[in-house]
Amino acid sequence: MNDPFKAHYVFIIEAIRARFESTGNPFLVWTAYQQCRLGGIPFPEWVLDYLDRAAGEINAIVLGWSEWSLDHKEIEVTRDNLPRLVAKAFGFRTKGAGTAVARLKKINAAIHMASLAQDRMWSGEAQESSFLATAQELEVSEDTVRRAWRKHRREVAPQ
Repeated sequence: MNDPFKAHYVFIIEAIRARFESTGNPFLVWTAYQQCRLGGIPFPEWVLDYLDRAAGEINAIVLGWSEWSLDHKEIEVTRDNLPRLVAKAFGFRTKGAGTAVARLKKINAAIHMASLAQDRMWSGEAQESSFLATAQELEVSEDTVRRAWRKHRREVAPQ
């Protein structure tokens, strides 16, 4: 990919995909959705698959079915159970959501570090200089940037 701007977003989205596949954290799909919109990148199939599944679940709730399946087992949708049903439709658990949020923040920080270092490398900067400059910009250690880049570099092979 010759456009560094688009390549930056592709790098981020691929790293997010790898994390989503390993964790199943639905916040990651929404992060990828936003990155696609910001970067003008077409939505990858895995994001569309998630949205299709969630849309089916939401439609099932509207129709009063317990799940989007052929048996259409009926449920009563009430004001009390609607938030839980909608959260479940999008893959969120109603208990322990703070853990998912904390994990997402940590993942996003690592992806951000890795992508800044990668952008510098795509611009022609040497690997070690890009780690140093990124560390100084983010006020973290070079080792932190290096670890983040290595972790996401193994998951993503940008063109």
